[in-house]
Amino acid sequence: MKELFHLITVLTLTFSLSAQGQYDKCYFGSAGIDFGGWFPTALTDSEMETSESAVSMCSPQGDLLFYSNGGSSPTVPGVAGAVWNANHDIMENGLLGDSSGCISSFQGAVAFPFTGTSTGTSTKTGSGMYYIFMRDCAESSFSPPNYNSGLTYCEIDMSANSGLGKVVSKNNVVIPFQSGGTVKTNHEPVTAILHDNNQDWWLFSYNNDSLYSLQITQNGISQYRSYFKGKGSLVFSPDRKLVAAGHELYSFNAFTGDLSHLSSLPNGRYAFSPDGQKLYRVDQELIQYDVSSSNILSSAVTIASGIDCNQLYLAPDGRIYLYKYGVTYLPGYIDCPNATGINCGFSLSSIDLNGRNAKRGFTNIPANYLFKESYDCNLSNEELQHSSDQIRLYPNPAKEELNIILQGSEYPIRCSVHSLKGKQLFHQTIHHKQTTIDISKWSPGIYYFRSDQTIKKLIIQP
Repeated sequence: MKELFHLITVLTLTFSLSAQGQYDKCYFGSAGIDFGGWFPTALTDSEMETSESAVSMCSPQGDLLFYSNGGSSPTVPGVAGAVWNANHDIMENGLLGDSSGCISSFQGAVAFPFTGTSTGTSTKTGSGMYYIFMRDCAESSFSPPNYNSGLTYCEIDMSANSGLGKVVSKNNVVIPFQSGGTVKTNHEPVTAILHDNNQDWWLFSYNNDSLYSLQITQNGISQYRSYFKGKGSLVFSPDRKLVAAGHELYSFNAFTGDLSHLSSLPNGRYAFSPDGQKLYRVDQELIQYDVSSSNILSSAVTIASGIDCNQLYLAPDGRIYLYKYGVTYLPGYIDCPNATGINCGFSLSSIDLNGRNAKRGFTNIPANYLFKESYDCNLSNEELQHSSDQIRLYPNPAKEELNIILQGSEYPIRCSVHSLKGKQLFHQTIHHKQTTIDISKWSPGIYYFRSDQTIKKLIIQP
């Protein structure tokens, strides 16, 4: 039993020895998800309403600290821009108003610990200090009342109020709104990535004319640097070596902040694998690229077609999730995105949000917290089947029938098949060397075969 429990733990991606829990609980739209367990669990306790901008922060153990929508919007009157605490009350001094960010700023806010260490201990003012950086939305410039606060930040002290926190400083303007030219929503994104020294932070966003970065150290915010014209989502690889800015791919030096252009990318939305070696694109088709290839675009592998979603997001559990605007579910996921080609385990099994609405933007997470270089989920299908020589599943992937072949096991043997959500689809005590079961009515996706001796991953093809 101990060995079986260990194997289940490995295969279900709990990562208990190395995981960081700072972003296990993600709040977005009116919804939330806890990624801290075997499979994501919907949260229905959010008091926040937001259209696009969303951040949340947990302790390293995965306990919720706070979440925020960044600020008020002129086009959504009556909805508070605020910071909420773990009791889902607005934090002391947590009303952000119209002088901070904006609930309809796409990828418009990001939260992370004060510099000092990457686990939330500040060398500046003690433990438990956090930043939220936020960008105002384009409509704050032309929808009455007219205002745009540009890039601002607030500071949160989680040692206040018996651990419920306090916003100790807010509406601090870093980069004022740049008037003139055309104000575009694809200049709204902001994100952060840990410096190569594992203490400081890089923060990236846009002016109307350029992509820029700031460096955030224990001495404050400095070293404004303008790069070149840019727009669109900002997606860093978890290994901190690459960034996709809109439809352009750059190498990134996490020590110097330098960017070097690698490739223009086709239209679509992008997400990196946890190890940073694969890049996924969705635009009706789901495509995987090998970013270590000398010709990244020629490495494209089509994983699936006819995909109905708006975004891809890498989550704290190591999966990449399909994201669709304005619905009460996530339409699918990539179970093992580090793996090559169809071994990545793509599934159109949806993740129910229990009636809460996803709106237009997932929680913005600094990519370094999502780094997972290697774990057994990414063993090839052949390697998984040889994790035990006692039982063989053939064929795998399967479509119409599945053969369960006992190789040297003593039988009878009890076995079952479960979906990733835990639903049992098959249970039987097998008395013969080979048993064939009909799987033609099972939905395509990833399942787990369990017996007294082992657990194996089973893929059902469409």
